Amino acid sequence: MNWKKTVNFLVISIIIYLSCKYLLQLSDEISLKKIITSLNFLNVKFIFLSFFLTILNYFIVIFYDISVSKQLKLSISFKHLSLISLITFIINNNLGFGAFLGGAMRLRFFSRLNINLKDIAKYLIIFSWVYWVGLIFLASITFLFIIPDTNILMPFVEAKINARLIGLLTISSLAVFILISVLKDIFKLNWSLLFPFASTKRLITITLISTLDWVLLSLIFYFLLPHGKLVYFDFLPNFLIAQIGSVTSHLPAGIGVFDSIMIYYFKDIFGLNTLLSSLLIFRVIYFIIPMIFALSMFFLYEIHWNNKLKLRKEKL
Repeated sequence: MNWKKTVNFLVISIIIYLSCKYLLQLSDEISLKKIITSLNFLNVKFIFLSFFLTILNYFIVIFYDISVSKQLKLSISFKHLSLISLITFIINNNLGFGAFLGGAMRLRFFSRLNINLKDIAKYLIIFSWVYWVGLIFLASITFLFIIPDTNILMPFVEAKINARLIGLLTISSLAVFILISVLKDIFKLNWSLLFPFASTKRLITITLISTLDWVLLSLIFYFLLPHGKLVYFDFLPNFLIAQIGSVTSHLPAGIGVFDSIMIYYFKDIFGLNTLLSSLLIFRVIYFIIPMIFALSMFFLYEIHWNNKLKLRKEKL
């Protein structure tokens, strides 16, 4: 287990180091005045469209929790689960630290709903992969069928990898999930080791939810770029690589890592300061505004539960 943590730490450290090094190299080219000027040229209609897609995107993520709770047959009302899902996902999305922060928040919420620790632990283990499955599926489709014969330039290291190879790697990992789910259904396997794997039907549902989540996220950013310079399917492969780096880094909102990879790929197309203005408005729409909403809901939820506890004590 220690070697896995060491490898994970090294990968994260390398990603962060390369991102910071690249951004520092560009520091002399960054102009606050040009960034502000570029903001004035952003299409207001597309900004509103991105904002609408953000609302839709955060509505979609509720179904992650609904799918997992149904798999474990937990009795949680839609109202509670939706609120918990939104608050946890948005705060986790902004503050990073992957499963640790999201797990701690869900533990706090679910323990109040009288869900036992064993079921909460199962919930968190299952939830650790549902977010990734759509990204893997979308990457498989993109690299195998949309740009199969393209050589993808890896960020910062100037190495090229054939898109088909990336597609084969991602679809192989997805195939493992599907195979285990199918075998589990056919042979009615109930080994404790296999409990995190969903049934085939539920795996398909979760894959569709997760894929839609990632597609919406890519469109939110795409519509904030200067219109007409880049078609969506030329944008998507590099966006997916940026998101893989961002999620792997565990940094709050992927700050620095996502930005540096996007700049690496698209600086020559849009210009550094224009791209920075798009990244800035993207972070405001997708991260900062939802974070204000989530924190407000979190504090109201805490006040509600504290009042409930006081009433229970008074009755006793």
